[in-house]
Amino acid sequence: FGADAVTLLALRMLVALPLFALMAWWAARRAPRPLAKGERWRILGLGFFGYYLASFLDFAGLAYISATLERLILYLTPTLVLLIGWFAFGRRPSRTQWLALLVSYLGVALAFGHDLQGGDKGIVLGGALVFGSALAYALYLVGSGEMVAKVGAVRLTAYASSVASVLCIGQFLLLRPVSTLALLPREVYWLSLLNGTLCTVAPVLMVMLGIARIGSGLAAQIGHAKTSEGRPNHYDPAREEQQLKELEALNPGPFSAATVKSIFKEIFKASLALEEQNDKKQLLVSRQVKEEDTVLDIDGVKIGGK
Repeated sequence: FGADAVTLLALRMLVALPLFALMAWWAARRAPRPLAKGERWRILGLGFFGYYLASFLDFAGLAYISATLERLILYLTPTLVLLIGWFAFGRRPSRTQWLALLVSYLGVALAFGHDLQGGDKGIVLGGALVFGSALAYALYLVGSGEMVAKVGAVRLTAYASSVASVLCIGQFLLLRPVSTLALLPREVYWLSLLNGTLCTVAPVLMVMLGIARIGSGLAAQIGHAKTSEGRPNHYDPAREEQQLKELEALNPGPFSAATVKSIFKEIFKASLALEEQNDKKQLLVSRQVKEEDTVLDIDGVKIGGK
């Protein structure tokens, strides 16, 4: 309908911003503590990379390549998470994961080469923009794992998305005259309404809530079992590798084994952060986790208990 990426992204986030702001207000009232200074900066970074930059590059790339090729390139996001984990945290991929990476990139290269045969030089630029979108979102996924456990899924989603919404709207105000909005057909506004609600707010919130719930459940179960066995160290590389192999064996598809491993590694990371937080809370009260109340007996005077 003649709308460019800057305009579409601004309309999308203009619809989503009130909902994200309402979520932020609700989450802030229920939060146990205010955000620390470092957490605020990290949320700004996540909002920039995860929502603003990734969305803008994706929309810009779609002006040059087909939606099919765009989807294929975006499917490389889990592989980028895997590679970032290797370079940044030393989590070296297994032989199977390397094979999955090779197959993934060969498949995208074949599809990319097929579209290049049409002679459209814009495909290279469009492919690079969409790949940049996948990389930006991969950085967001890597950075959000620990933040979900510290800040909470709803609060993180609301704050980071609000940051991205303000950036997208501000970008439009800087680059485009407001009068161009009056020239857009009615269909653009209806599609932006659907895009801002069903395709932006709803999926983002459900993904973050899903990660938080799965991570919290795993953390609680693992922490309870290890406390019963008297094992204070939460991280066990051998056990994690065994769990990943079991998940790979149980995976029916359609996601590849590399994708499943990348997702659950982020869940394990968030779970570990949550367990360590619980340990700190327990250490403030007692050096040993006990079910009964602590009672001090000083010269026959009992302090504590019910």
